[in-house]
Amino acid sequence: MQYNDEYPVGKAQQIVLIALGLKASGATSANELFESLGLVVRPVRQGRASVPEITLKSRYVGGWNEGGDGDSWRAYGDLSAAQMQAISEWLVK
Repeated sequence: MQYNDEYPVGKAQQIVLIALGLKASGATSANELFESLGLVVRPVRQGRASVPEITLKSRYVGGWNEGGDGDSWRAYGDLSAAQMQAISEWLVK
């Protein structure tokens, strides 16, 4: 017998997955998808409903090398105009 340790996709996660045309097998898989796109999705209550709140991560990250020089690199690609439009109502400004 095999058990699935993954929790089901949350309501807020599902709303964002549908908007982006993506599918995930569970909450962890959904979070991994969002991470790969540079998104943080969390549920917030609006009355009795749970709606997504999306934070767009910085596209660049950086650090210091052994020589003490700063360096930065691109961590995430840009979302397409269609993707940005699909999630715009839930983006944290």
